[in-house]
This record gives sequence, C-alpha cells and structure tokens, in this order.
Amino acid sequence: MWSPHPFHWVPAGGLRHASTDPHPNGGLAYPDNTEVGVLCGGTHRAHSGDESWLWPVCAPCRAHTYELSGIIPPVAVSA
Repeated sequence: MWSPHPFHWVPAGGLRHASTDPHPNGGLAYPDNTEVGVLCGGTHRAHSGDESWLWPVCAPCRAHTYELSGIIPPVAVSA
C-alpha cells in the first residue's frame, strides 16, 4: 500500500507516536492493543478512539519523522 511518508502515526501510551511498522492485514490503522514499535524506542500498545488523536505528539518521534521525510524541522522542533 502506498504511503506519502515512511512512517505512520499511532496513539499509544497517552501520546501520538510514529512507527515504521506496517499496518496489520494491509489496513489503514493499528487495531486496539496492537504492539507497535515506535521511533522514540521501545514498543507501545495502540489505542483507538477519536479522543486519542487529540493526545500530544511524542517529541522524539516527531523529530525522527522529520529525518525520515528529509524535511528540515522548524527551529522550535529541532531541540
């Protein structure tokens, strides 16, 4: 499946993390409680639900997404 970026966002552990793990069964999301490796290191269990997409973004994951995308991060994010 085509993706505009080499990563996916996944709500997990109270934050929105980024992962390069493929979505199971070619889906568009990680099902609830799916163990997902995240760019900040380690694994988390995915959470579904509308409110979880409003959780804050994990800063280390965000920094990695800029690297993977080849985009220079804004000054505020490059810390």
